[in-house]
Amino acid sequence: KTKTISLAKKVIKKCFEYFKKKQYNFIAQRLNCSEGELQEAIDEIIKLNPKPGNSLSTDVDSSIPIIPDFIVWMQNQKVDFQVNSYGNHKLKTSNYYENLLKSVSQSNSPSDKETAAFLREKLESANIFIDALNRRNDTLYLIMKAIIKYQYEYFLEGDIQKLKPMRLVDIAEMVDLDISTISRVVSNKYAQTHFGIYKLKDFFSNFMLNEAGEQISTDKIKDEILSIIKNEDKSNPLTDDKLVEMLKEKGYSIARRTVSKYRETLNIPVARLRK
Repeated sequence: KTKTISLAKKVIKKCFEYFKKKQYNFIAQRLNCSEGELQEAIDEIIKLNPKPGNSLSTDVDSSIPIIPDFIVWMQNQKVDFQVNSYGNHKLKTSNYYENLLKSVSQSNSPSDKETAAFLREKLESANIFIDALNRRNDTLYLIMKAIIKYQYEYFLEGDIQKLKPMRLVDIAEMVDLDISTISRVVSNKYAQTHFGIYKLKDFFSNFMLNEAGEQISTDKIKDEILSIIKNEDKSNPLTDDKLVEMLKEKGYSIARRTVSKYRETLNIPVARLRK
């Protein structure tokens, strides 16, 4: 039990980003543990309350779950999706009020004319709202469709190695929308996939060019660094300068300060502290 708790602490301290994305194979590699040991640690972690302070607050509803805006699934070895309709039922104006408008419109009574004007205004406002909501859903559909098309190999298995460099402008050009529109959608929308729930912004990443001129995701570079350090001689850990050399041998020409930054984001200490 003590060993499991210790491993759980390491997962949170050193591999939290991987844990959030459920990339357990990378965690096992990073922490040098078996899949069984890691699963026991994860079982302990998910029992915990991630926001214990909420129990002391009257302003925060800690019971609100994440409701994904998109549902992505595999069917016949193909990726498919839909905009989540939860809490967003098909809207239409009331037949009762439409019929009432027709009825009072035929009257010459001043009060009925006033009622007709009121109903006409409210029904027009309702139709404008419904049209805007439909356009919003159409926009969400187009953006998610473009993201899946761009990252199709990634959505097949959820393998981060398959996550291609993708920028807001790439999707904006595919759907012929302004970058600001893409940014608003990406910043606060979630997708439920067969390998976890993710923010749409998780599917985007910066890139660099390798020596062949190909775009390489920065996430892939980080994974290369993680793999190299994982297999290093523990009695003689690799310095950042040596990491630069080894990455160059793999076709990645990266500045030392960039390697240092990526290593730090992986929560990997400098060489002298890895002995």
